[in-house]
Amino acid sequence: MANELTNAQSMEAVARLAGGVAHIFNNITQSIGLACEMALRCETSAAVESKLHSISQDAKRASEVANQLLAVSQRQILHPRAVCINHCVRELLPELSRIAGLRVRVELELDASAEPVFLDPNQFAIVLKYLAGRAGSAMREGGQLRISTGRCPYSAGPCTVVTVADTGAGMDEIDRQHIFHPFFSTRGTLLGSELKLSAVHGIIAQSKGRIECESGEENGTVFRIYLPNAEPEAERVKESSDPPLYFPLKI
Repeated sequence: MANELTNAQSMEAVARLAGGVAHIFNNITQSIGLACEMALRCETSAAVESKLHSISQDAKRASEVANQLLAVSQRQILHPRAVCINHCVRELLPELSRIAGLRVRVELELDASAEPVFLDPNQFAIVLKYLAGRAGSAMREGGQLRISTGRCPYSAGPCTVVTVADTGAGMDEIDRQHIFHPFFSTRGTLLGSELKLSAVHGIIAQSKGRIECESGEENGTVFRIYLPNAEPEAERVKESSDPPLYFPLKI
């Protein structure tokens, strides 16, 4: 219990730091991007124009990292609404297949009885894209990525579960236990897929859901995302504008 409390306090401190850094980072990258845009409107040499385009692209990539940090700290501005989760997944299939790679076969197994869920569809799309990218990295020699939906009768409230399972190499127990922790790296890359998985956790937590990971070496990896079903508009309780900063990790 003491270790869990210490872990929760450490996660909260990291999340606060990440959120503060992200806001500063975003302001700087936006200024750089605006300066490049203004400079590109002026007549200049081809070499200078090429450099400005390169700087602008770097600024966009830096802004993406800042947005990931905001997701980790659960301080993003979300626009949730009732969403048909099956429709959302089907629409993303072409892009998920491209992200996972040519050697990965993406299959859908969608439960027709799945009810609408209450979330920001754009942020959920980011979640699936990050998970597809991670799965592709784990299956460089090819494999299968299966995305399924279904009802979850065992939760405290009505919810839907989205399962993302791959046939990749999988992880050992230490990596699995730390998979959603900010800045934990299994490949020595600080701002690689590990930060994206922390962002995934933050997006799902801020959406009042939870995500769990099951994996074993040479046994693939399974992510299960539990999302609250959408309530009738008249019954929906007004959400607080200041969501909880820390959401306990489910491992």
